[in-house]
Amino acid sequence: MLKFAGILLVCFIGIIFAIFALADGYPLSIVRHRWQEVITESNHAALRPGSVYDILTHFEQNAGRTRPKFNYFFFDTGLGAADPIYPVFQAGYQQSWAQLIKAGFSEDNRHLDHFSTGDTPEGCRVHSVYWVRHIDEFPDMYADLRADGYSLIDISFDYYVKLRPDALCGKHIAHEPSEDFDPFKSIYGYAATFKTFADIPPDLLARYEAKVGVLKLITENFKRPEDKWASYDRSFSLRENSMWFYPDGFAPDHGIDTPRKQSGLRFLTQPKHLFLGAEPALEDRFPLRSTLGENGFSRVLDYLKGKPTSDFDPKKEPGGDTLDISRQVTPKNFYTSGTTVEPIHDVVGDVSDPGHFKLVSVILRPGEPESDVHFSAPREIPHVRMIYQLMSPRFPGRAYEQLFIHLNFDAVDKLLPAPQRRHAVADFLQKADALTGLRERGGPGVGKATADFIQDSIGSRPVQTVSWSSSLTGLWVFGILSRSHDADRILDAVPIVRQGVNVGYYSSAYDTPLFRLAIGKTDGHEKANLEKVLDDLTPRAYRDPRRHDPEVLTVDRLTCAQCHQMAGRDGVHVLLNDGLDPRIAASYKASEHVFRELDRQLSRIPLLGRPEGADVR
Repeated sequence: MLKFAGILLVCFIGIIFAIFALADGYPLSIVRHRWQEVITESNHAALRPGSVYDILTHFEQNAGRTRPKFNYFFFDTGLGAADPIYPVFQAGYQQSWAQLIKAGFSEDNRHLDHFSTGDTPEGCRVHSVYWVRHIDEFPDMYADLRADGYSLIDISFDYYVKLRPDALCGKHIAHEPSEDFDPFKSIYGYAATFKTFADIPPDLLARYEAKVGVLKLITENFKRPEDKWASYDRSFSLRENSMWFYPDGFAPDHGIDTPRKQSGLRFLTQPKHLFLGAEPALEDRFPLRSTLGENGFSRVLDYLKGKPTSDFDPKKEPGGDTLDISRQVTPKNFYTSGTTVEPIHDVVGDVSDPGHFKLVSVILRPGEPESDVHFSAPREIPHVRMIYQLMSPRFPGRAYEQLFIHLNFDAVDKLLPAPQRRHAVADFLQKADALTGLRERGGPGVGKATADFIQDSIGSRPVQTVSWSSSLTGLWVFGILSRSHDADRILDAVPIVRQGVNVGYYSSAYDTPLFRLAIGKTDGHEKANLEKVLDDLTPRAYRDPRRHDPEVLTVDRLTCAQCHQMAGRDGVHVLLNDGLDPRIAASYKASEHVFRELDRQLSRIPLLGRPEGADVR
């Protein structure tokens, strides 16, 4: 993301003093920013054209004997718990004092060239060149973004090098060391006249992971004497510069394995028992074509094509983020799969066949908070959740990371009177307990028994809620269809309202600006609640444990996009394993938040009565 966190309006006399004093590394100023960034061009899998992120940065401007220097690190890239898109910590220099001094006199003079290098514990070194320009240097471009308050252009070229043969560089393609290629000098000849990627020879551009981002300032805070900010030097560690979010690897359940035995269940005591990775028996029994049905799948396609309801008017969508894949997706957008990038040529054809979706997992959720038109207050209802991911119709086995569909089925009849409903919940959990024991023992027939249990739990009930998430345009957009808000149980699109803020039928990175607007129009308790939401969505470190807190990141407080971009892995909570990290052998990757939420639900199951007929054979 942003490699430049803003250059300060510094005292000219102080700079001259620092230069003459030869105070190499003398601190001139420190600033922290929150920016909203729109990616307009990208050629690599870690960032998509059209992406929009809130990013948080810490920038230290230092003196240098011949050139100004800087230290930089980020707290957030808007990618949640995704593996870093470049090392968290980088140190480097700007092209010249002349550039910096000129920029210091006016925001409109921002024309600064940066060069930095960062190493990772996995044996990767990234050489980064990034040019920051004021948007007015591009008078014939970015008119809409300029009108919306965007002010800077961030142009970056990253070149990854393997420092050892076994180097692992996350979602990045690394090169062998070469004395014949200087990644700084080779690209810098294009700095003065650059407008778009078309200005760079294709063979040279292909050596770099490059992107162009347009930036809008949200907040700017210069360090004051009373601020207790940790400096770059105090914050830095080589381990924290890992290209993996989890430098030491992670277990499929993230090590969240404390047995929860208060319910009296014998086997179903850990979150991993609730998470069922797709296996042949489940894939064969539950293809999307049958679980969602023709009508439900048609409703999802309409939603993706900008028609969540028959009378929907995109001009009234609060965030202005209506998704219409038939109009907005072009070959400039691309599918990603690991480090593979594939231009999108026929998005409607690709997504219109339910056979192009693969089951990733089935998750048993023992106590999901659910609202319903028939409820006076939310109730905790056990669910069966099925997660599907778009697959390539051209390259067998290639999983695309741009479209997911989640199906939620009630595991019991939630409209039963309370005593009968409690009995039905206990029956479901006790049968799930018996299934867990069977799966722990293993042996032939386990797959069929699992599929039978899921089918029996769902019964004849149709899917209750459908949620989808798309980054086909680059921007992560989310939508929900549900029967819970219709007395006749029609599957309808649902407006997303949190804390009194209606973000419309489409949820995206533009939800949070709507929260900021609402804060400016409210006061008292309501304002405090909204401010608390935004504070909870502001990491204090890149690997902030608050990203995974299920007591804070809850569906009743946060929108889909806010939760996914705080806690998901680049907007995704569960997806097929891309194979980039050889330490992860499971067929899937799931966020830590998923397992912490399952653990929370397990810990809340009350003591159940003695099971009756709960054996699964």
